[in-house]
Amino acid sequence: MVAGLAALALAGGFAVVGRTVGHQHEVTVSADGKELSRITGADTVGAVLASAGVWVGPFDRVEPGPETPLRDGLEIAVRRAVPVVVEVDGEARTVMTASGTVTDLRAELGLPRRLAERTGPETLGPGATVVLRTPHAVTLVVDGSVRALDTTALTVAELLEDEGVTLGEEDEVVPAPTERLAGRSVVSVTRVESGLRTREVAVPFATRRVEDPSLALGRTEVVQTGRTGVERIVSLATVHDGELVSDEVVTTVTVEEPVDQVVRVGTRPAAPAPSGSGSRVETGQATWYEITPGTCAHKTIPKGTVVKVTNLQTGAWTTCVVADRGPYAAGRIIDLSHTTFAELAPRSTGVIPVRIEW
Repeated sequence: MVAGLAALALAGGFAVVGRTVGHQHEVTVSADGKELSRITGADTVGAVLASAGVWVGPFDRVEPGPETPLRDGLEIAVRRAVPVVVEVDGEARTVMTASGTVTDLRAELGLPRRLAERTGPETLGPGATVVLRTPHAVTLVVDGSVRALDTTALTVAELLEDEGVTLGEEDEVVPAPTERLAGRSVVSVTRVESGLRTREVAVPFATRRVEDPSLALGRTEVVQTGRTGVERIVSLATVHDGELVSDEVVTTVTVEEPVDQVVRVGTRPAAPAPSGSGSRVETGQATWYEITPGTCAHKTIPKGTVVKVTNLQTGAWTTCVVADRGPYAAGRIIDLSHTTFAELAPRSTGVIPVRIEW
């Protein structure tokens, strides 16, 4: 006996469930969201679909196949093909497929196993996009680290995005972000910063030498201490990964002028030291006072006599001409002009042990 067709809601394809009634089969066909049940004398799945008026397109999938003989309890499902976008290494195409998963689609299209899935839905539907890429081994150098990576990124920009690397406006990337990774082994990111910087630098002072005939030849005396000046420099600096690579001066301002150091240089020839028979020697203390440069005072040596004075602590010696009387303090044998004393010791010393010869 032949049963009529019944339309029932069902998501998916065709299912045929049957029991034998004479030479006929009770079957259920699922397609286009409907479930159709009937008793048929057809011998194959294809014949059942034809008798039920179910059209099967060239990309639709029938399970079991159209040539499958009918049997009791058999279910027939028809899955309609839908358009799916497949991108392989940047090349995209639209295919009609009845595959329900990316795995089935890859098998259907015969895609190489080396391709890795970058993006794709769990279940394929109309308009779905599947992105497959050839993995690349690449070294990423950034922020002081070196990372060895296996990546499915197509371009340098995709790699940086995958690794969470954010670029500044001036940062430099080699190769460029738009370049493909194919054939590349190293991607390098250089952090670049530029801007104005201000610094103060020392300006050395000059030394000015002034000849002084009142000072013994070869002796020097600082009469004005030099002072270092200060300049403020504003420059445009460029820094790569924390290292200064260029520093272009924009402006220079003098904050403090340097002060020259002035040095007196003696030009007075030294008188020859007394020597030979009749020379006299005396030891004691010497001090200084304001008197004509190059002269000294002694209580008894005739004025105009040239006296050799030696510092017993250092061995330094000089000469002076007796021009005054003194000193009268206990232990002191000679008073020197301030310039003569300075040739033997700093004037701040005040008193030094000496030997005098004339």
